[in-house]
Amino acid sequence: MPDDLQVIPRGHKASARHWRDRLFEIGLRGASAFYGMGDQPARAPGPDLSIAWPRAYSWAPFAIWLDYLRTGLSDRVAMAPQEQLQAPIRDCEIIEITHEGKIYPVIIDCGDTSTIDPSLPGKAFLYFKMQYSRDGYPWGNVLPGGYTPAGSNGLFKILPALRRIRDARKFDHEVHGRFGAAFGFDRRKPYLEALSNDPRFKFTGGFAMLRPSAFLTEVARSRVLIDLPGQGNFCFRLIDYMAIGSCIVAARHGNLLPVDLVDGREIMFVDDARQATKTCVKLLANPEKA
Repeated sequence: MPDDLQVIPRGHKASARHWRDRLFEIGLRGASAFYGMGDQPARAPGPDLSIAWPRAYSWAPFAIWLDYLRTGLSDRVAMAPQEQLQAPIRDCEIIEITHEGKIYPVIIDCGDTSTIDPSLPGKAFLYFKMQYSRDGYPWGNVLPGGYTPAGSNGLFKILPALRRIRDARKFDHEVHGRFGAAFGFDRRKPYLEALSNDPRFKFTGGFAMLRPSAFLTEVARSRVLIDLPGQGNFCFRLIDYMAIGSCIVAARHGNLLPVDLVDGREIMFVDDARQATKTCVKLLANPEKA
């Protein structure tokens, strides 16, 4: 197995690498606070609009996806923390929107597959499916739910600095793709082996995890980024790459975001590992595209 595909042990808190990455992260946060996000100021909440949001999720890891949504909505809508609104539903969380005295239940489906329990859409005013199938659904209230970066990686705290690093185009890595081995191993392995073994470029990554800020810095310093599926078609890394402004080569998605990505413009889709390596070579030969 190539060295880049070895799994690096984690948890050595006293290691030089840990403290180097930690100090660099502090610097990124400071720079990001200085540069700022350039966002529009928060809007005043509507006079008769509020969202009841669960105080605690029915499955604790839902926070990875949903905390970003709650934070973003709270700048625009009055939020009312509530105890569990309804009985837990597998892969889903329920919120309630109140508008002009009427309550509208909304289901957010974070499940890794594109399947939907057919008994659920009829129970909601809107049903947002994150892994939304490209084939669509027979229910008119089921909509693409988009996707998020991992809620634990702190992306937005350091994003302005990462964007400046990317915009400077002083790349340390030609092709980059770093993934965990816990999910999607069999689907990711053929791509990572082909990329690691291709002599036409230097590949950084494989099944070797880093501290999130160190990983995101590598992304900003890479010319071409590889997006591969995990348990579902969409992976947190795709959203990381898009936020930073990376050039992305992706295994073709079977699912849709709310705004579909255009092949050859926002992303380069490939159908197998061989096509992935060929696409990387073409991009590296054209600095205007990567």
